[in-house]
Amino acid sequence: MLNNATSVLAMHYGIGVVWPYCPWAFGYKQAYTSCKKALFQIKGAQSWFVVWMGLLSFLITKGDGLNLKKVMLNDQKEKEPSGSHTEEILPAWLTVLEKSNFHQNWLTSIILLTVCSFVKETPCAVIVFSLPNNKNGHPVPEFYNNYGIPYWYPWGMREGADKILAKYAPPSYLLQEAQTLILPNPFLSVEIIGLGSSGNHDTSNALKQLDTIENSDRPENICSIKAFEHKALAHNVWDKFM
Repeated sequence: MLNNATSVLAMHYGIGVVWPYCPWAFGYKQAYTSCKKALFQIKGAQSWFVVWMGLLSFLITKGDGLNLKKVMLNDQKEKEPSGSHTEEILPAWLTVLEKSNFHQNWLTSIILLTVCSFVKETPCAVIVFSLPNNKNGHPVPEFYNNYGIPYWYPWGMREGADKILAKYAPPSYLLQEAQTLILPNPFLSVEIIGLGSSGNHDTSNALKQLDTIENSDRPENICSIKAFEHKALAHNVWDKFM
């Protein structure tokens, strides 16, 4: 059903996607000689199932997920007495799936899931990107703000010198704190600091994490700065995801 739903929404809204690995390809329904082997396949399928749910959630946002319109589900019409039909407000993307003959019970269950919940309290992985990120059709930071998705981006001298990116600059006190915490080594550029975030998310924990990493395995020379930067980035992404 997830495969069909994502295909319908992608085609309807003209969105090009890279299809994830199918969970059932792991063969979790097959018989195995040991419980360990079966659990390994099941966990692999679960991991890719989450990716499929993320794809569905993305297509929901692109399919006008926040703009609601009034529609009536067919089963509600049948249950209500004649002349007493009341319209319910449902997302526009849901009507697309409804018209594609998806079962009403499945559609109702999707509405109850966090896959179409875009409040800040909804658990989700952090998005990491570089500014400007609107090339090749990538969403702009405002998109993530609108849908309550936490995001991080490097902020260094290149970004600071760009007038177009000025509105995305972290608060000055965070920049000062970052330079104080992470620049005891004169070889380290301000570029390495830079995991900024949306205005709605605190960066202090990330700065402390980077400080810990920097103290434990700071690069010995300027040639290893890039590797160190990537490691610091990976630590932050992993911590936020977990």
